[in-house]
Amino acid sequence: DEHNSTNEPDIGDPTVKLVVPDLRPLSNVTDRLKHLDSKINLKANMAGELEFGAATDFAFMTNYWKELQSPAVQGVPAVARDPSQKAEVVVDCGMLARIFQCHHLRPSLTVCCIVERGLQKLLVWHVIIFQNETITYYCPVLD
Repeated sequence: DEHNSTNEPDIGDPTVKLVVPDLRPLSNVTDRLKHLDSKINLKANMAGELEFGAATDFAFMTNYWKELQSPAVQGVPAVARDPSQKAEVVVDCGMLARIFQCHHLRPSLTVCCIVERGLQKLLVWHVIIFQNETITYYCPVLD
């Protein structure tokens, strides 16, 4: 099964790794959020929950996805973690919108990885096109 045998980029053990929904709806959400703020707050956990949010002094908007799957990584044993432990990153809305434009390639699977090591954070999008072709995006995380 393709979802159970994905090869993720070598980023160490991610705090959270989730198979995300189709990128086109994520792109549409990002387009709506960028009207509120130039930054998106992304939260996720291994319980399969993903949130995109943006806020101003007067309004906020958050989109939620639930019951997302966490793919197995070949050759890497699963690490025991509290599945409700949330990882959180803030990223530039424009950068995320550019990454999501790869939806035109009709990926068969997209995995979002958030790596937290102390104060260092990393957001990686691993996009599988066809069977063995992949594109990996390293999205800069803002302070």
